[in-house]
Amino acid sequence: MHRLLVEQLTRRFGSVADVPPELCGFVEAVNRAYQEADADRARLARSMEHASQEVEERYRELRREVAERARAEEALTRSAEYFRALIEHASDIITVVEPDGTVRYHSPAIERVLGYTPAQLVGTSVFAGAHPDDLSGVREFFQRVGESSGAVHSFTYRNRHRDGGWRVLELTATNLIDSPTVAGVVVNSRDVTERARTEEALRESEIRFRTVVETLGEGLIITDPHDVILYANPRVEEIYGYRPEELVGRLGYEVLMPADEVAVFSERMQRRLEGVSERYEMRSLRKDGTIGWTELHATPFLNAAGEVVGTLGAITEISERKRTEEQLAYGALHDALTGLPNRALFINRLEHALERIHRGRGTPFAVLFLDLDRFKLVNDSLGHATGDELLCAVGARLEQSLDPGDTVSRFGGDEFTILLENVASAVDASHVAERLLQALSAPFKVGAHEVFASASIGIALCAGEVQPEEALRNADAALHRAKLRGKARYEVFDREMHAAAMLRLQIETDLRGALIHDEVKLFYQPIVLLTTGRIVAFEALLRWEHPRFGMIPPGDFVPVAEETGLILPLGRWVVNEACRQLARWQRSMPRQPPLSVSVNLSARQFMHAGLVAQISRALIDNELVPGSLVLEMTESVLIEKEDTASSMLASLKELGIEIHLDDFGTGYASLAYLRRYPMDVVKIDREFVDGMEHDARKAQFVAAIIALARKLGLRVVAEGVESREQLALLRELGCDSAQGYLISPPVPADQAERLVHDDPHW
Repeated sequence: MHRLLVEQLTRRFGSVADVPPELCGFVEAVNRAYQEADADRARLARSMEHASQEVEERYRELRREVAERARAEEALTRSAEYFRALIEHASDIITVVEPDGTVRYHSPAIERVLGYTPAQLVGTSVFAGAHPDDLSGVREFFQRVGESSGAVHSFTYRNRHRDGGWRVLELTATNLIDSPTVAGVVVNSRDVTERARTEEALRESEIRFRTVVETLGEGLIITDPHDVILYANPRVEEIYGYRPEELVGRLGYEVLMPADEVAVFSERMQRRLEGVSERYEMRSLRKDGTIGWTELHATPFLNAAGEVVGTLGAITEISERKRTEEQLAYGALHDALTGLPNRALFINRLEHALERIHRGRGTPFAVLFLDLDRFKLVNDSLGHATGDELLCAVGARLEQSLDPGDTVSRFGGDEFTILLENVASAVDASHVAERLLQALSAPFKVGAHEVFASASIGIALCAGEVQPEEALRNADAALHRAKLRGKARYEVFDREMHAAAMLRLQIETDLRGALIHDEVKLFYQPIVLLTTGRIVAFEALLRWEHPRFGMIPPGDFVPVAEETGLILPLGRWVVNEACRQLARWQRSMPRQPPLSVSVNLSARQFMHAGLVAQISRALIDNELVPGSLVLEMTESVLIEKEDTASSMLASLKELGIEIHLDDFGTGYASLAYLRRYPMDVVKIDREFVDGMEHDARKAQFVAAIIALARKLGLRVVAEGVESREQLALLRELGCDSAQGYLISPPVPADQAERLVHDDPHW
C-alpha cells in the first residue's frame, strides 16, 4: 500500500521532491501505519504459527490417546471374551448367588454336570436341589459364607441331577457381597461323584482290609528296615503269646526267635533290604519261653525311589504241621507195620554204600533178599492179623540177629532186604545168611498160636561198579534159584545167574532200539462171527524180530517193557500202527459193519494220564469211526488201577471205544468187574475152551459164562479154538465170536488181508 501511494504521487507531481509537505507528512503517517501493520502482521503470523504447532501437537496427542484407548478397549474386549470363554467352557460350575440365596448366574457347565440349562435355574434358590439329608448343612455353609466377607469356604454335598439321580458336588465359595461389581457370593462347584465313590470304596476296602487283617488266620507284623516292629495284628498273640501292643517298638529278632536263629535271620534281613521277597520256615520263641515253628513270608515295602522302607511279615503257626511232617517223613521211610526201614530208605542206604565204594572210601558189602516160605498159608489159615503179627516178629528177630551197622528193611509183602556192611567175601555173607535162617527156625508165638517160619535168601556181593537196581536184581535172581532148590536155603549170585541177568539186560537194552530200527511188528489173528462164519475183526499181537536172537515171543520181552516203562512208547506205537493198518483195510475192503481191530492194554498204559488223548488222536489222524478200535484188558489191569478205573473207562467210552475183558474166568474177581465196569465183551480164556468138547464140566462153565453175559447184555468171544468140534459146540451154546489156530494163527498184515478176501465162512 505504501509503495502504491508513492508511485501515484510521483506520477502526479513528477518527483518525490515536488510533493507538498503536508502530503509528505501524510505519507509518513501512512508509512508508519503500514510499518506498524506489518509488524502486527508479523507478530500475528508468528502467533498463528505457534498456535498451529500447538494444535498440531494436541491433535497428535489426541490421536495417540484415541489409539491407546482403542487398544485398551480391544484388550478389554479380548480379556472379557477370554474370561467368558473360560467360564463358559470350564468343567466346574461358576455360580453367582444373591445374598438371599437366589441364583443370579450359572455357567454353562451346569448342564453337563446336573443336566439343567443355566436359564432353567437362574432365579431359583441355591438350596433347591440339595439332598434332604444334606440341606441343613448347605444352609449352614452359606450362612458362614455370608458372615465372613472375602473369606473362602469349602463344602461337599449331594445335588439332584435332572435324571433324578444324585451328584456329589464340592463347593468353594467366596463372599463378594461388598464388591460393587459382583455384589454376591461366587461359588465354584466341582463334580466329585466318581471321586466320592472311589473314596467310599476305599473306605469300605479299608474297613474290609482291617477286618481281614484283624481276623486273619495268619499273624501279620510290619517292621521298619531295622526290624523294629511297627504293627502286629491280634493273631500274633496266639502264635507268640505277646499282645500286639507289647511288641510295637521292639526288635523282632530279639523278641520272637531263639538266639541261634538270629545269625541266619540277619542274612535274610540283608536280602530283604535288597528288595528280595522270601518264604521260609524257622523256629520261633514264645513269650513263655517255649520253642515252636513258624512259616514266615517276608515282603519288603518300597518307596517311590525303590528304597526298602519296611517289611510285611505274614506268619503261620506250623508247629503241628512240622510234627506231622516228621511223622510223615518217618512213615515215608519206614514200614508202617513193622517199623523197619522201607524200600525207599533201603535203596537210599544202598546208594550211599555204592557211592562210598565209587569214591574209594568204602568196603565191599552184600545185599540179601529174603522171602518167607508159604507165608500165604499163614494168612489163609490164621488170618491177615496173625500174618501181620508174624511179619513184625520176623522183622524184629532179623534186626536182633544183625550187627548194628547193618540194615534190614521190609521190601514189601513177605519180602525183606538186608544190607550187610563190611563183607569181605561170599563166605562171610553166607555165614550171616545161615545165622538168619537159624534165628527164624525157632517157633514164633503169635497170639494164641505157635507158628513156624522158614525163608529163602538170595545173596549178591557188591565190590565194584554196580547200580542199586542191579544189586537188588542180582539178589532177587539168587533168591529165585534158592526157592527152586528147596526151602530154608540160600544162594549166592554167580556167573550162571549173571549170564541170565545179562541176557535180560540185553533184551532191555535192545528193546529200547527196537522201535527205532523197525524190529517190532504187528501180527493179526482173525475173529469170526459165529452166526455168519465171516471174519469181522482182528486182534493185533506184538512180535519182536530180534536181529540176533530171531523172533522173540511177547512173554519174554513184554514183562521187561512193563518194568522199564518202555511199554508206554511201545504201546503207543501199537495203537498208531493198528489204526493205520485198519484204515487201509477199511478203504480197500469196505464192509458193513466195517472191520475192527482190538489192541491189548497193559496196566502201565491204562494208568497213563495221556491214554485218552493218545487214542483220540490216533482215531482222528486215521479217520476211523470210534467203534473200529477195541481195547482189551485183563482184570489185573483193573486191580492195579481200581481207584480210577471207572473214570478212565468212562472217558474211553465217551470216545466210542469198545472195552473187552480178556482172559475171563481165570481171576477171582471177574464177576465183580462185569458188574462194576462198562464192558462190552468178555473173552473166555483158552484154558476153558481147550478140551471142552470132551470135558462136560468145562463145557458147562463156558455155557454159564455165555448165559451170564447174555443176562448182562454183553457179547462173548471164545479164545483158543483149535478144533471144529469146539467151534460147533460154541455155536450151539450161543457164543458170539471165536478166534484160535483153527481159524488162523496170528499172521502179518498182508496175509490177514488175504484171509478176508478168501472169506472161508467158518
